[in-house]
Amino acid sequence: MSQTATQALLAIYLGETYAEIEVRSDSTKKSKTIFKKNYFLPQSSLKTTLNQVQKKMTELNMQITDSFVVCRYLERLKTFRLGGSVVQVVHKGFENSYVVENTSRVSLAAAALVISIDDDFSIDFFTTEMALIKKINPDANKVVIELDSDLILAADIQKIKLFFTELDFKIFDCDHPQNLLQVRKALLNAGSEGTKEEIISELKENFKETLIHFWIKDQFESTDSNSFENFDLYFSSQDFLSHLLNLSKKQNLIHFDLENWMILRSEKKTIWDSPWGLIERPHHTTIAMALHPLTEILIDETSRLQFSKLPTSSEPGPMIAGRGVKSLLIDLFWDSIHENPDFKTLFPQLENKLLQTKIESQFKVLEKGQISESSELTKSDLIRFVKELIDFELELKLGHPALETTRSLWTGHLAKLANPNLTVKFKSFSWTENIFTQITTAQIGKS
Repeated sequence: MSQTATQALLAIYLGETYAEIEVRSDSTKKSKTIFKKNYFLPQSSLKTTLNQVQKKMTELNMQITDSFVVCRYLERLKTFRLGGSVVQVVHKGFENSYVVENTSRVSLAAAALVISIDDDFSIDFFTTEMALIKKINPDANKVVIELDSDLILAADIQKIKLFFTELDFKIFDCDHPQNLLQVRKALLNAGSEGTKEEIISELKENFKETLIHFWIKDQFESTDSNSFENFDLYFSSQDFLSHLLNLSKKQNLIHFDLENWMILRSEKKTIWDSPWGLIERPHHTTIAMALHPLTEILIDETSRLQFSKLPTSSEPGPMIAGRGVKSLLIDLFWDSIHENPDFKTLFPQLENKLLQTKIESQFKVLEKGQISESSELTKSDLIRFVKELIDFELELKLGHPALETTRSLWTGHLAKLANPNLTVKFKSFSWTENIFTQITTAQIGKS
């Protein structure tokens, strides 16, 4: 007879470029870490990553009962057109009206998948329209119903919903089609459904009995509760950091992580200026830093050293990840990253002496390729210059010396590199440790 599996809890930070995963025995303060590892996602897919964790749990005869997820994974959608599998049902004249204010923004819908109705529509009409849509995209499986209850009978709306339910479509409602903020929100919910389901299905496939909780606003919400919308997942990590800021009672949070450098303020906004247009969603104000960990360092056409205006793609990633060929800002700090035990599993290729030599050689090429009336910038000069730029920008935006810590909470895996004043007191940042702290606090609050 097989031994009963020991129960455990899983905490995940699921970022745009990396995942931090930890398993603990329970949610008490005395819980033990059973497994902890970081994964660079361009090199290890979410499916592969979770499968590796599942195999380890099987070896240890452990069962994950609950999974707690802080998510930044949907950031990868912000440059994509969404809605390729989303059907819209609208009143005639409202076709793609959501773009009238933001024609230069990324698209949320496909014009070929719009069904526009007038007063004398019939279900047969929908059957004909859907036959055409299925020829365009056989995988269409979501529908946004943008119908005004003042212009159509409630019974007719129910008939339309029943039609799509029988086709096994996921239905998203928008009963104020004149309100473009609400239309965009409904379309974004539909366009994000596939990514949310990817996360949930991969967790369920590997940990069949687990209950899944996403951080939404100021607490973990179960996926079984239906208490949040898909677009809330775009704010999961930001909301989590906002919660930490509120607990700290400080004015600002300064976040220097592997994929995001920003200042988060205590003030709130009600409207999100998203890549797809304005959408109503309260959130703390954020200010992106001018430099980004994936900013490229390059020689321009005048043979002078420059930083790229936009960060590079996370695929293939920085040189420290083993496959990158461009010198990125984060590569400047490869030796400090190599010395940090928290990064051993995230960038295992950095143990390779050949890779270390390649990174140093690349910076030598940048150094020798400069033409300047003054002396060329070495790698050490660049590191000092980057830190000075960071200090200057922070002081400019905060209104006080950047590196003092009384008014600002510092977070992120690269916080120590950005602020040397943190090296003595600052404990290395860990998403999963903070997640377990919030789980423990919530459990104590319930008891």
